[in-house]
Amino acid sequence: MAKKRSIPDDSILEFLTKSDSEDEDFDADSEEDVSDCEEESAESTHLQNISTSSSNDTSNEVEELATKRRKTTSKGIDWFSGDFTPKIHNFDSSSSGCKAALSASSPIRSFFEVFFSTDLVTLISEETNRFFEYTMEISSEVTVSRIKTWRYTTPEEIYSFLAITLLMPRVKKLSLHEYWTKDILMKTPIFGDLMTRDRYLSILRMLHFSDNRESNQGDRLFKIRPVVDHLRAAFKNNLVPFKNLCIDESLMLFKGRLFFKQFIPSKRSRFGIKTFVICDCETGFILDFVVYTGAKSDIVEQHADLGKSGDIVSTLMHTYLDKGHTLYVDNWYSSPALFCWLHDRATNACGTVRRSRRDMPRMEEKLKKGELRFRSSEKLLALKWCDKREVWMLSTCHSAGVIETTKKDRQTGVVTKKPECIVDYNRFMGAVDKADMMLSSIESVRKSLKWYKKFFFPLG
Repeated sequence: MAKKRSIPDDSILEFLTKSDSEDEDFDADSEEDVSDCEEESAESTHLQNISTSSSNDTSNEVEELATKRRKTTSKGIDWFSGDFTPKIHNFDSSSSGCKAALSASSPIRSFFEVFFSTDLVTLISEETNRFFEYTMEISSEVTVSRIKTWRYTTPEEIYSFLAITLLMPRVKKLSLHEYWTKDILMKTPIFGDLMTRDRYLSILRMLHFSDNRESNQGDRLFKIRPVVDHLRAAFKNNLVPFKNLCIDESLMLFKGRLFFKQFIPSKRSRFGIKTFVICDCETGFILDFVVYTGAKSDIVEQHADLGKSGDIVSTLMHTYLDKGHTLYVDNWYSSPALFCWLHDRATNACGTVRRSRRDMPRMEEKLKKGELRFRSSEKLLALKWCDKREVWMLSTCHSAGVIETTKKDRQTGVVTKKPECIVDYNRFMGAVDKADMMLSSIESVRKSLKWYKKFFFPLG
């Protein structure tokens, strides 16, 4: 028979002391739960007390407490499960439209000159000539011998160079040399009539947009800064946009060496130079753009509460705030903080949103196809809708209602219904992608290891 083992007094004292400390830790961890229980107990006691008061006071108190129970508190925003009535900012479209002065006799040429004005083309001509002089100073004799036939270019010749460059995508050929071929089956005489092949290749080689002697090491767009600034101003000044705007990323294909080259697998090009673009949804016109160059991008406005994506939105929307526009963005930009900021600046907003964004409400319900759940606050509607997968939306200008679409279910023939905010998002969000599609259809065969030349031609 085993002997009973006695426990020393020191061990018993240590065990009791440890238990007391663990109880204290447990009490600290569960302090919030206890406080919640105390609140619920207080509410219950309050309901019992008000049951003895007058009937009118009783109904008001009960309704207020019921609303409080439905509230989901997120750090800065109180969310409710009640209906949401949006406060929509009105937009005056009487001044919207093209403001450029176009010539009646030659509207296409005058429209082109709105963006590529005489001043800009003259600057390109001067910088191209200056780059030739710079090359002569620093190059070896072998390199100089290849460009010894160079003659200084003029603005008129640069216009011809741009005309040929714009015509090339319309007449597809396998290489640049084929545009000047004498082959009877392949020749296109217009190119030789405008400019010789060797002259075109010489200008293409010397094409430049800034003075290398005055390089700004802090500006990563220094090589093409004059063109970017001129075109951004031209885009802003020649169209007053309509009500609906959208912001999205665009990617210009470039696989060479570049510090701020990006990889976006969802885009057609995947590798290249990323730009943030704001478009007018009705016309598809590009209103402004910001080239991504890392942390030192051209971001004018910075807000501590909005983050980097919010700073990009505030920079692109700077000219269009306080006018009643409706902005559509995807989940890279959307956040409750940004949408509240836009609402305070008299701008409606709608877009997909990531469920993990700060201040987003919790909606853990499992949904079947076609079902939705929503939460609302004073300014925002957060909606979760299930189609093939769950879609999270955030809006300041939509209610939680559903509307009929033009599509029908293949099996049942029933008209498909979707939330109104999703229908509008699908309708207006594709303006930037449409601009990318149009650019991809006019790509030419030009190749260059110089990123600034590669970036310049799509701008034209």
